[in-house]
Amino acid sequence: FKVKNDRIFEEQVKTAYNGSGGFRFDDNDYIRLKLDMFFAIPKSYTKKRKENCLSGVEKPAKKPDIDNVLKNICDSLNGVAYKDDIQIVEVICSKHYTSEDEDYMIIVLEEIGNNEIK
Repeated sequence: FKVKNDRIFEEQVKTAYNGSGGFRFDDNDYIRLKLDMFFAIPKSYTKKRKENCLSGVEKPAKKPDIDNVLKNICDSLNGVAYKDDIQIVEVICSKHYTSEDEDYMIIVLEEIGNNEIK
């Protein structure tokens, strides 16, 4: 994933969400959003550095900023997964390296029951 053009990125998120089944939350549901971003390890890294990336010793502290991606995802699913992103009351985000050749992300939306909110 590359967030160079917000509009294109948001369309890609919508398409992917709808392609995965596209569940629509009720207008009064509270939602938890989990976002895991995975980055391919640069080919120029040494073997030791690649090992550090895969073991979690080295983290992908690089662009895109996690908050910018999160904002784009929340906005792109307005009217698609939920009425408005104000329904998102909990967020869990993280960035990881992956042994895959391409960057990717996993987005999980879950309903939070009223008894779970403290």
